[in-house]
Amino acid sequence: MKAKDGDRPRALRLFVGVRISLATVRALDEAVQVMRRGRQGLQWIAPASYHITLKFLGWTRPEVAFAVRDRMAAAIARQRTFELDTVGLGAFPSPERARVLWAGVDPQGGARLGELAGHIERAAEKLGFAREQRPFHAHVTLARLKERGDVRTVISACPEQAFRTSWIDSVVLFESHMKSKGSEYEEKARWPLEADSKASRRHTGPVETEAELADEIPLDEGSDEDLLPETAPEGVSTVAPRAADPHAGDPHAGDPHAGDPHAGDDEEQHDDGDQYEGPGS
Repeated sequence: MKAKDGDRPRALRLFVGVRISLATVRALDEAVQVMRRGRQGLQWIAPASYHITLKFLGWTRPEVAFAVRDRMAAAIARQRTFELDTVGLGAFPSPERARVLWAGVDPQGGARLGELAGHIERAAEKLGFAREQRPFHAHVTLARLKERGDVRTVISACPEQAFRTSWIDSVVLFESHMKSKGSEYEEKARWPLEADSKASRRHTGPVETEAELADEIPLDEGSDEDLLPETAPEGVSTVAPRAADPHAGDPHAGDPHAGDPHAGDDEEQHDDGDQYEGPGS
């Protein structure tokens, strides 16, 4: 479907992340089933949506999405595959005053994810996205709370906090579709990492959703229907654009949210952007 002349281009709500293995998803879901017994007030994430966010982009103009695809591919070129363990449970900003309940990542795997996030952050900045000042914290979001609450008893209900291994062999551009029962994520592009000498086939593969994958339907200029979802609903938040464009002359740089009436809204509902939360946030 082509946009009518004079219509404002509709934005995509995007973020960059990695998928975790099916074995990890199953182990996390088993832990969640234990933690959720008798506890109200938590919005539990569907297991099929488990992932690790590397960079939340927010509402983004369709033409910038093309540039994101190309810039991210270049940014992670020559980055190698690796494995990580999902271990430990925690909460942001703290278990006593939690807004987000998460499963963590082992230090070595977290460091590798941090390297990837750094490359992606720099590439996004060149496209005009605001640079994140808070430290990166790799994790899998398991639940959110509308109001801050104490989740120490929830966490302590799960004594076993080692949740299997994932082999990270690609980075994914996701579109987030906001639904009444939580966001649903659709792959728009996938960038493979360089194969390591270690045999990744011994690891179970990542969870795949029912949405068509980027390898089958790429994010390209000929796919207007994929690029033009419904207009961003009133009241949702966005990543604030840069105050100035330091990349004058670059056709892909500048304000990636131009034309979006919600650009500049207070960043309060980022269900895909809590990878930067932490103590004091």
